[in-house]
Amino acid sequence: MFRPQKVLTMLIAILLVCSVSGETYAKGKSGIFSDLFGGLFGDGYISNSEFIDMISDGQVLCYEPKSDASCSWAEVYSNVTQKSFVIAIHYKYGNGEVLEARYKAFFDSDRLCEPSEFKKNNISFGTYRSAGTLMQKNPLTTSISVAEVESMLSFNNMENADACYRYKRLDTGATGFTALRQFRFVDGEQLPSTEDIWLFPAGFTPVLY
Repeated sequence: MFRPQKVLTMLIAILLVCSVSGETYAKGKSGIFSDLFGGLFGDGYISNSEFIDMISDGQVLCYEPKSDASCSWAEVYSNVTQKSFVIAIHYKYGNGEVLEARYKAFFDSDRLCEPSEFKKNNISFGTYRSAGTLMQKNPLTTSISVAEVESMLSFNNMENADACYRYKRLDTGATGFTALRQFRFVDGEQLPSTEDIWLFPAGFTPVLY
């Protein structure tokens, strides 16, 4: 049976897509087609706005978490805007010390990106005394070299490559914490390795192992 209402709806959809073709080109891969049809054909990655909501209040990102809520390393983000934010990485340094390194990261289209040269030229770091816990208010010392920082944080892209990241939600299971999986892209190519993350509330002090 001929259904004029259905045909009209299809024509309106076609006109809408055609009318925004210029905007689609300008917005690139995360353009208007993604906005229109993301709900139907989404790739499972969370959007930048979702990620900003998750980390804008000082939440703690725990990498390689164990069942006791300890972390291989932890990150806290500050000065969060729609374009950029400051990352503070906390990593167990040994002898009761924790390494803290700070640098700026950026949102590029639908990814979180860390330009390597910018990071190397704008990183600040130091260590503080701790029993392996995240204690940001402790004073930092500078008893660590740039070479040590680059070596220790090589997993977090201190090498000569530009890295970008995207995230997918995981089942929280019995932990009750928001769980994410991080996907890494270097020079535009997705790497096979991933990192699992638990998101702790602001002020949570995980043990670093």
